[in-house]
Amino acid sequence: EMKSGWQVDQAERIKDLSLLNVARIYYGLSRFENADNYYAMMPRESELWAESLFERGWTNFMLNDLNQTLGLLLTVQSPYFNEDEFLPEVTLLRALTFFNLCEYDEVAYILNNFKATYEPMLTELEVFLEPYRGDGRKLADQAYREYFLAGKSDTALPQALFARTLRNSGLAAL
Repeated sequence: EMKSGWQVDQAERIKDLSLLNVARIYYGLSRFENADNYYAMMPRESELWAESLFERGWTNFMLNDLNQTLGLLLTVQSPYFNEDEFLPEVTLLRALTFFNLCEYDEVAYILNNFKATYEPMLTELEVFLEPYRGDGRKLADQAYREYFLAGKSDTALPQALFARTLRNSGLAAL
């Protein structure tokens, strides 16, 4: 019996989630070499690839392989992921890595840029969310329509923020 495209996609997603979770278990056990091996198995075409690269960055940070950490983070922050991925934590791991390399001026530069980039987003989100406290999925749908289908142009929020939020099955089910 032939499987439908949806079934194949679901099977691939479950396989990718399994790899990610095995890596996370090893990370939680401080078995960083094992975790790194599982993170490295994530296929590039997976929607979880950027997330696994970021987590693999933490793994290499814990292994004190700071060059590998920076390389992984550089990939995650590349323009390839700009539309679909919202991982502001990458910036903080970069700052920690440069701190461990005693590059304090670079740390200050990274943190100042982080603040300049994300503070306006936080402020905008807080103002927008106030009237909708507790309205989950309706809020997400309305926010997406308002920001990206209605063509709101004066926003600090990237479309990738909504893509990541809606990909979270717990939030998407609200």
